Amino acid sequence: MDVKYDSELVEYIVREVIRRLAADGRYRLHASSQPPVRSQELNLTDRLVTLATLHGKLDGVTQITTARNSVITPAVRDELKNRKIVLKRG
Repeated sequence: MDVKYDSELVEYIVREVIRRLAADGRYRLHASSQPPVRSQELNLTDRLVTLATLHGKLDGVTQITTARNSVITPAVRDELKNRKIVLKRG
């Protein structure tokens, strides 16, 4: 079975493991051990970026990076502008 791991999946897995350990009393999360808040970047490799491409992927995202030759639809540009998400071309 070929499984692709993206940063969102890995982050979810880590949070779930910590939550379960804390629930069992085997792990105590201190305020000092919380990771610093950082900007969330979404890297896309799609040749065509549409609203369907971004569906469910924009929560917490502050920057999207695409390939230099990716086609970005006007609707995507409007959505990114409305959400104040920076678009970078790689």
